Amino acid sequence: MKKIRWLSLSLAICTGCFSLSVSSQEAALNWPLKPIQIVSPFPPGGSDIPLRIQSAMVSERTKWNFVIDYKPGASGAIAAGFVAKSAPDGYTHFVSSTSLALTEILEHPVPFDGVKDFTPVYQLTRTQQVLVVNAALPVKSVQEYIAYAKANPGTINFGLVGMTAQQRLVAEYMNETFGIRVNFVPYKGGAEVGTALVRGELQASLQPRRNMLAGIKAGSIRPLGIASKNVRLKEIPGVISIAEQGFPDFDYFSWTGLHAPAGTPDPVVTRINVEFNRVASLPELHSKFEVTGEAVGGGSVEEFRKYYLAQRDRWVSVAKRIGIKLGAS
Repeated sequence: MKKIRWLSLSLAICTGCFSLSVSSQEAALNWPLKPIQIVSPFPPGGSDIPLRIQSAMVSERTKWNFVIDYKPGASGAIAAGFVAKSAPDGYTHFVSSTSLALTEILEHPVPFDGVKDFTPVYQLTRTQQVLVVNAALPVKSVQEYIAYAKANPGTINFGLVGMTAQQRLVAEYMNETFGIRVNFVPYKGGAEVGTALVRGELQASLQPRRNMLAGIKAGSIRPLGIASKNVRLKEIPGVISIAEQGFPDFDYFSWTGLHAPAGTPDPVVTRINVEFNRVASLPELHSKFEVTGEAVGGGSVEEFRKYYLAQRDRWVSVAKRIGIKLGAS
């Protein structure tokens, strides 16, 4: 009798799991039934441009309706907190970057966990960063920049977008790697950093290439090295990577992606990932991204998950080694 009851219970559990699986699959097939909200922590007209390009192309293929909601501020914590509290139904997503994974090293706690409260969906972009200086600075390579910084302590003002996000962490990592100290000066955005470099208010910065190209072409900004290993950029021919200038372990590029609230059904997450990857394979998208200075991301959900966790481990380790915490505002 006990054996029969155990078999009945097991059958009921299996039936329930199967029903849940079928229900989840059916939800994915019927999804979406309303607009899909993508919450951006970036203000309009900058880092959101690749998202708008790619989501528009996905919408054209699928007839899905994307609505981009801008919630800048607090180094992304406002937008991330909103998404973390949203229903895990696939209708709300966050435009993420490595900063989302760094909640462990924030100076002031935020009401969400960058890993536990979110599900990776798709990597949107990869962006090459370039170490640049004001053209008046008498340096033409990374090694000359280091020598100048050591010979002239306290004279290099290094521009950052804010003082609280990953950009500061990468700049601190660069200082540690080079064995120098510079003065960090925060600005609201990359465009402001570029203008300050041109004017000579700043002597150096590490910025996405798109923010610096106008100054580089005009000759007022000089590129010294590309942050990613063994990368060449056709817009700045002749400039090699920082890794090739004596720092073989230096390797960095920024990225953006889509994260959904934890618990979002796997079939829905996979469906979004598949549709964005289909568009990512189109030459038309790559051409449009070239104009923005971005590279197309792509890859499976699992690949993005592994990359995201690896970024978390790397930069949390750097922060703890250097002994800094990041602010949330």
